[in-house]
Amino acid sequence: MSSLSKRVQKAITSKKLMFDVDMYTNVVGSLVITAYMFSENKPEPNKINKAWRKLKKNGMDYWLEDKDFIQKTLAKFGLEMPPYGSFAMVQSELNVLFLPYIDGQLYPVREDGLMPNTAYTGKIYPIVKEGEALNDVDAR
Repeated sequence: MSSLSKRVQKAITSKKLMFDVDMYTNVVGSLVITAYMFSENKPEPNKINKAWRKLKKNGMDYWLEDKDFIQKTLAKFGLEMPPYGSFAMVQSELNVLFLPYIDGQLYPVREDGLMPNTAYTGKIYPIVKEGEALNDVDAR
């Protein structure tokens, strides 16, 4: 097991949810939690929850089509980009989520280990550096 997968596995052993429950099934929330899992200098969860409430109230002036969506979003929460190749965008018919994706396996963002339905029904798009191959894989 790689050090990245160990870090993610450690993050999903708790029974108590650390963040607002809406974050776990939302494109922005799942991105933020995924980045938090990989972050070495983690901001306090209360700061992230406060930024989340502010974002829900005020909205965003950009979306997934923006090539800097990930960086802009993470900056709002004081988080850095996770390593390329360690997470993926998963798109189902009804939802888009970002999830840890290590060695060809998706990991949940919920601390209780519950995997979102999107992970089972969606297509996986690993996040890689611009110019590298981006292969979609059927989620199982």
